[in-house]
Amino acid sequence: MIIKLSVNVLSIIVFSLIIVWYFSRYSIYNRLILNCKRIIEYYRDILILIKNSNLKELRYYRIMAENLTDMISSHKPDGEYIYVSPFINEILGYTQIEMIGTSPYDYIHPKDIEAVMKWHMNTLHNENVYKMEYRMKRKDGMYVWVETSMKRILDNNNFVKELIAVTRDISKNKEIQKEVFMSNARFSTLINSMEDVVFTIDKELSYSGVFGKWYTKIGLKEEDIVGKKIREVFPDQNHRIHEESAIKALKGEHVVYNWSLIANNKYLFYQISLSPMENSKGEIIGVVAIGRDITKEVIIENELKISNEKLKRLSFLDGLTNIPNRRYFDEYMSIKWQNASGTSIDFSMIMIDVDYFKAFNDTYGHIKGDECLKIISKEIRKCLRKPGDLICRYGGEEFAIVLPETSTKDAEIVAHRIRSKVEDLKILNSNSPINPYITVSIGFATLKPNKDTLYKTLISNADRALYKAKEKGRNRIEIFCE
Repeated sequence: MIIKLSVNVLSIIVFSLIIVWYFSRYSIYNRLILNCKRIIEYYRDILILIKNSNLKELRYYRIMAENLTDMISSHKPDGEYIYVSPFINEILGYTQIEMIGTSPYDYIHPKDIEAVMKWHMNTLHNENVYKMEYRMKRKDGMYVWVETSMKRILDNNNFVKELIAVTRDISKNKEIQKEVFMSNARFSTLINSMEDVVFTIDKELSYSGVFGKWYTKIGLKEEDIVGKKIREVFPDQNHRIHEESAIKALKGEHVVYNWSLIANNKYLFYQISLSPMENSKGEIIGVVAIGRDITKEVIIENELKISNEKLKRLSFLDGLTNIPNRRYFDEYMSIKWQNASGTSIDFSMIMIDVDYFKAFNDTYGHIKGDECLKIISKEIRKCLRKPGDLICRYGGEEFAIVLPETSTKDAEIVAHRIRSKVEDLKILNSNSPINPYITVSIGFATLKPNKDTLYKTLISNADRALYKAKEKGRNRIEIFCE
């Protein structure tokens, strides 16, 4: 087997010598001649190896080197290529013959040469295998990123005989890294310019990261938050809502809560959403929080609430007398009656009608009539003593008084006070057949609220008592009697 291989190698040498002789006549092929000579020398070295090595091992390593998807190369100490595997064509587009005898520095990007030279020198003086990433120029003029691992080979005198290198194309990896870097840069720029709240909390209830500009609004810096526990960052009552919410999230819950604080003498409101943060094994390792500044929304909502309350109050007020109207009376009466139901406590109501008010309007005009009603309503209001007592304009020249927790006797006292005070106003009503001044007729009733009795029954009873007072001559008080 060895003899047969030797014959084959000798045939190659003879053939190569013929090629050398033939092309030596043309100076244009001088470089090709030089490379052919080196190939001859390389095969001569193989013959020496064959004599001193196991043929099976040589064949194995040769096949492996020429079929790897990485480029295998050997170099002189100064870097000159002695051998390159066929994969050089895939990486740089050159043939083996074109590369042998050249220097790697002929192909390395100018900006990478200095770094590669330092790595080269480091490899020459150390036993370790060193890696280097750099750019090499292809035959088509394009640059590709490569990664090379290199190790020195010493001779018997411990001098560097050659360098063995394995080179792979990492251009795709670099593109991916660039995309990832750009994506991360875009993400970082985006998230750090956000007004929204973004932070992470670890299992020890310490802040592990903060992002965005939210914390600058509340007078804090990143170093004031990261690595510190919640109660250290927010020592006041605020830490409770953060801690309680974070503990729930660490147990696997998704938590949403609102948080407010005062910064720079202004109220700030945030809505925070917490979610568990898991590792690749599905274990909860922390909490991620995303929130937003809802200050404007809260302010608008509060202003809207205030406006609605104002509108509601206005809708419940009589436009003329500025006291509650019939609509409010019905709602108030219903609530108070329901609250008193089953308590066995007396509930009273007074109905009031201005006597001969049409005659007053006909005599003095409607503007004077409106003024008259305003004065009467104010005087009636002064006659009420308890916080729960309510006066309202029931309609036209009629007024209703709601007296929760008021007995018949106490209701009668209030009624007499109202009738007397109105008469004492001495508002002229010259066309009244009963009195030259404005007077009122009053009817009242008392019931004990229960589930079987409606408050409308009390209204009806008081109204019937009023009718009775008017029927008996007006400017008087009547109580409802069955």
